[in-house]
Amino acid sequence: MKPNQGLVLAKVAARAAAELQLSTAQYIDVLGVDVTGLNGLNVADSGTPIDPQSQAGKRALQLIEIYQLLQSQTGNDHAAMVHWMTTENRRLGSRPIDLVATTAGLGQITAYLESLTP
Repeated sequence: MKPNQGLVLAKVAARAAAELQLSTAQYIDVLGVDVTGLNGLNVADSGTPIDPQSQAGKRALQLIEIYQLLQSQTGNDHAAMVHWMTTENRRLGSRPIDLVATTAGLGQITAYLESLTP
């Protein structure tokens, strides 16, 4: 049986958001969705599928990429990842956790983390 891609994406994105200590409101902002369309959304365990081809799906994939890049940069040090997300970054001009609410911010964070990769 083939797993539901939308459900897998929702669970992985929700787990990445929880690991980065995004609140439910911040996670909803990341996805850029209307709250009324997500019944009982829980950052720790989202059971609402996200279409990978939708705008929310693309943003969820960006969040997962940011999480993976941070894992790589920090050696999977959870505390360091959260610290990086919540600390003012001079190069980004903001705290990364505040930038994830927009598509441009997600792109900016991804580009910055990719520039650090050897």
